[in-house]
Amino acid sequence: PALIGLSIAGGPEGYVAIGALDEEAATLDLNDGTRRLSLASLEEHWDGEYLILWQPPPAGGPIIGPGSFGESVRWLRKLLAQVPELDFEATGSGTFDYGLGTAVRRFQEQEGLQSDGVAGPKTLIRLHNAVGMPEIPRLAPDA
Repeated sequence: PALIGLSIAGGPEGYVAIGALDEEAATLDLNDGTRRLSLASLEEHWDGEYLILWQPPPAGGPIIGPGSFGESVRWLRKLLAQVPELDFEATGSGTFDYGLGTAVRRFQEQEGLQSDGVAGPKTLIRLHNAVGMPEIPRLAPDA
C-alpha cells in the first residue's frame, strides 16, 4: 500500500491511502469510505509526495548484502527459493555468499531493478509481491 500526497485547488491537502489500483483508476481509502479516481485525475492532483508501507526483514536492517549474516540472510534465501524462475535452492546458510548475490542480481534483472546484488527496500518489496506473502499488505486490483 501507498500513501500519496494530493493537492486539490480550493480543497484540503494531505495524504490519502491507495487501497487498490488497476490500469484505469485507483481506489482511495478515505475516512468516509472509498472513492475511485481515474489515473489521469489522480496524476493531476498528486503533488509528487508518497510513502510506501512495507515490512522489513524479520531480523536485522532493511538492507541485506555482502557482509550480512544471520537470520535475515536465511530469510532472504527462503524467499528467493520461492521464485520459480530463479531456480534457486535455499540452504540453511546464514552467510551472504556469491550464490546468494547472484540470485539477488537475477531477481533484480527479472524485475527491472538496478542489478547490484544487494537486497534493499525496492528489491525486498518486489520479492514480497513475487512470492505473495499473505501477511504483507499490498495493492490489489479492483474486483
